[in-house]
Amino acid sequence: MSSSIRTVIVSLGASSVLIALCLACFGLLGMQQQLDARQRVVVLEQAMKNHDSADTFMDSARTDVLRALQNALGTNREGSTAIRAELRHHIEMFTTAIDGNQLLQMAPELHRSYEQIGVLLPAFVTASQTAVELALTDAAAGAANFEVFRHSFTALEVLMDEVRAVVHDRVQEVREGAERTARLGRWMILGSLAGGILLLTVITLVAVRLAQRITSALALSREQAEHLALHDNLTGLANRGYFAERLQQSLALAQRNDAALAILCVDLDRFKQVNDTLGHPVGDALLCAVSDRLRRCIRGSDMVARLGGDEFAIMQSPLASPDEAKSFAERVVAALSEPYDLGEHRVVIGASVGIAVAPCDSSKLDGLLKMADVALYRAKSEGRGRACFFRTEVDEKRGAQRTKELDLRRTGPRDSRNSYHPSITGVNSHDMIAI
Repeated sequence: MSSSIRTVIVSLGASSVLIALCLACFGLLGMQQQLDARQRVVVLEQAMKNHDSADTFMDSARTDVLRALQNALGTNREGSTAIRAELRHHIEMFTTAIDGNQLLQMAPELHRSYEQIGVLLPAFVTASQTAVELALTDAAAGAANFEVFRHSFTALEVLMDEVRAVVHDRVQEVREGAERTARLGRWMILGSLAGGILLLTVITLVAVRLAQRITSALALSREQAEHLALHDNLTGLANRGYFAERLQQSLALAQRNDAALAILCVDLDRFKQVNDTLGHPVGDALLCAVSDRLRRCIRGSDMVARLGGDEFAIMQSPLASPDEAKSFAERVVAALSEPYDLGEHRVVIGASVGIAVAPCDSSKLDGLLKMADVALYRAKSEGRGRACFFRTEVDEKRGAQRTKELDLRRTGPRDSRNSYHPSITGVNSHDMIAI
């Protein structure tokens, strides 16, 4: 996996975590807003209930006072204890409802009204208790004091009505705000869910795309590795191992079909002098140019390989007749003998070809390649720039000599056939190394 892909994956993971956290916070904020809105409504409704309860208790207190007065005027004193108890209970409940009211938290504009209620409340309580006591003990005094009680009750009732109007407006306002907040919270939660689904979709698509790229990269790397294992790094032609494998398969197929094939070993004449004189970069460029010409010479069913150095091999399959192999080899020699323009250098070299035919010469892989190499050795010995078939009666002794020569090449300097040095006329774009 390349570093760029790893960077993308790490960045995607980090971004996904951050976005997921943001969406989660967004959703939690929406839920919290919904809860806060509901809590405000609950508190306000409870405060409103307290206010209504206080109002009810105030009315009950007035009823107690009137009942006490009526009871006194009717000279019926049996219920005096109960009237006093009920009055105390109603006044205590009223006081508790007013003192514990939470409306001031929700509507600060009620502060002045509640301060006035707090001032009038003791007067109302005192007037209530006095009116009851006087009504129960002295009917005439109780009737006269009732005006004082009525005045306190009226003043307190006016303030309670004002508070009720403000509270009603504030209740509507808070409820509408709570509904808006709840809708916003729902949209925030839905947005978080939609964003999460979209994020998951994007991550999935990107992950699939990355997986495809990684799979393609691995497949390409595998193909490249297989290609490098079977082909020459410089020219891109099949290497010796791949050529031997394909040749073995073709020999088996030719034997089953009673067909023939030819092996051509190609060696460049005076390639060493190009390397020694113009340098290895030019020599490598020459090998690539030779490879391109060999590719153009062969058919689709044929195969060309670089065996090493300046040695190439061609498998010609199927083969109609030995003459076909001869004609093909001559075309190869002619094609490789054409001048090469290599940058600032123009080079002319030659090529020699050795031919072995299966099954005439051999049906074995090693034997066929050895015979083609011996024929190549004879072609170079007889003057280069030509193609020769393997001849049993001629090449048996040459084969032994060739084997010794190959052994010497493995342990010593290059063989004597490359000891000839061509004349070099220069190194500019019009210079030529002649055959």
